[in-house]
Amino acid sequence: MTPVTFFLNRHTPLHHQFKPTLTYSRMHQCHSSHVKIIHRPSYPQFIDNCDALITQDPNHLLLVKTADCLPILIYKPPTTIAVIHAGRKGTQTNITQTTIQKIQTVSPSKTEKWYIWFGPHICQKCYEINLKTHKKYNLKQKNIDQITKEIPTKNISIDSSPNCTICNNNNYFSYRHNHHYAGRFFSGIYLKK
Repeated sequence: MTPVTFFLNRHTPLHHQFKPTLTYSRMHQCHSSHVKIIHRPSYPQFIDNCDALITQDPNHLLLVKTADCLPILIYKPPTTIAVIHAGRKGTQTNITQTTIQKIQTVSPSKTEKWYIWFGPHICQKCYEINLKTHKKYNLKQKNIDQITKEIPTKNISIDSSPNCTICNNNNYFSYRHNHHYAGRFFSGIYLKK
């Protein structure tokens, strides 16, 4: 099976990604470290109280929505995929590390490579978390650190979007830039049979 991934922007509607053979699940994200595993025969479309989804079923699209947070897509060959909504709170409670641990439980076999995609997100330069000290937060690096705690570096292939949601706000939604008026963009992954 082959993984199919996408990262939408504010100009691409989600329905363009749907194929008649796909089912899908998306999360009611809550900035947590809760991970849900999705199995046949029923696929809930909306899953409450979680920030990561895992499945091994083909033609089932996993979706994550973001507007500054880091969308992470994972493929562990031959048949396991995951999506992660990694905001600062979820990152600080190890959402990415927890997801990888659960993937290893679901799919304990050794694999040569893990394929990981980071979508558009707020960059370190734009992510100031303390106005007095001007302290910045590197969301991307904090999640890479969690990945390398669980998987040897030689077994990881990471493809990271160069786009910051604030620096490229004309193409991507940003909660920090647009506040309550910010929309969300979707990212997703599924296994094509």
